[in-house]
Amino acid sequence: MSFLAAALLGLFVAACGNKGYQTVEVAQFKEAIKNPSIVLVDVRTPQEFAQGHIDNALNIDFKNEQFTQNFKGAVPQESKVAVYCRSGKRSAAAAEKLEALGYDVLNLDGGIIAWNEFKHKRDYVIVIHGGAGNIASVEKDSVKAATYYAALDSALMIGSQALENGSKGPQAVMAVINYLENNPLFNAGKGATITDEGTFELDACIMEGKDLSAGAVAGVKTIKNPINAAYAVKTQSEHVLLAGEGADAFAKAQGLEIVDNSYFVSPKTMKWVAELSKKSKKNGTVGCVILDTDGNLTAGTSTGGRFRKQWGRIGDAPIVGAGTYADNNSCAVSCTGHGEYYIRHAVAFNLSARYKYLGESLEEAAKYIIHTELNSEAGNGGLVSVDKDGNIAMEFNSTGMYRGFLYKNEGTTGVVSKVGIGETLK
Repeated sequence: MSFLAAALLGLFVAACGNKGYQTVEVAQFKEAIKNPSIVLVDVRTPQEFAQGHIDNALNIDFKNEQFTQNFKGAVPQESKVAVYCRSGKRSAAAAEKLEALGYDVLNLDGGIIAWNEFKHKRDYVIVIHGGAGNIASVEKDSVKAATYYAALDSALMIGSQALENGSKGPQAVMAVINYLENNPLFNAGKGATITDEGTFELDACIMEGKDLSAGAVAGVKTIKNPINAAYAVKTQSEHVLLAGEGADAFAKAQGLEIVDNSYFVSPKTMKWVAELSKKSKKNGTVGCVILDTDGNLTAGTSTGGRFRKQWGRIGDAPIVGAGTYADNNSCAVSCTGHGEYYIRHAVAFNLSARYKYLGESLEEAAKYIIHTELNSEAGNGGLVSVDKDGNIAMEFNSTGMYRGFLYKNEGTTGVVSKVGIGETLK
């Protein structure tokens, strides 16, 4: 142990004897926790557990009724404890509670600013979704759930491999979404849902946060991978959004793969056709947001649209600011849900704005929009997002959302990833 660390530990012990716990700034906190005898404690809500940056920390929810029993069972009474949290108030409250249990406690001062400075920087982050809706039954079916978990894992690993091989955010987003578009499990590309006329009309959008450049296509019928056409609109034209036959013709002129509309028929489609009389609340879309190794944000979304849509209906997915948005000064967002509500509330931009202008955390902003501005009846669905610091949000108000995240911390060789359908991440 260094002389400074020993001195800080001495001050820590002395302060704990006088005050119950000591509050210090980031530099002192970092130095003190070099002592291997100190137990590092990350104070979190259950929803935040998936977002931990400090991999060797003990995650706790101090408001849990079983907190006292669980903590005493995990941490010996004689241990010295170092507490940190994104919320200064929550960190202080946890420190007080731990001190009351008889522990010597060191508390990180400064709330979200100090937390951002303290945490490990992420080399890259990938967050995906495969649609949301009333899909709780899928999670209960172990065979069906395993199929979706495997697909989500594969998508994340495709994105990770692309980034490891030197691809930037847009290329990695397209690689991930191409996989999801080619997988009939999801309502995009090959798995697209059917219109009221028995045809297929697809939408997609991609946006880069470094310059706010974006491209989108809507109502296309012959483009195998619409996300690639959206990128071509962004990079090979002066436009942002092309629709219908014109978008199909543009994609063909760019040399993208063109297919007959019947290509999008899948066994799942035929099942839907056989059940046309039943109301569907499945909000099928796929999306991917990435913070790449250069610190740039990219968002992409692709969809087969709403089940039995009519009259050329277009939802939120290809609308910049509604279903897709990215800004390096805030976050990247991809939405899935009842598109009309997401357009009216400009959900993707709204999340970015609350983060950027109100100073809300990504999780706070996502929760407010999905559960307060929207709800399961008026805006059923969800979103995935990553902010400029690598924090993750995966919020939904339906019974489930196919989703997952993968991140790699700077200076490490392995990755951390989880996938989920209902409340639980695996």
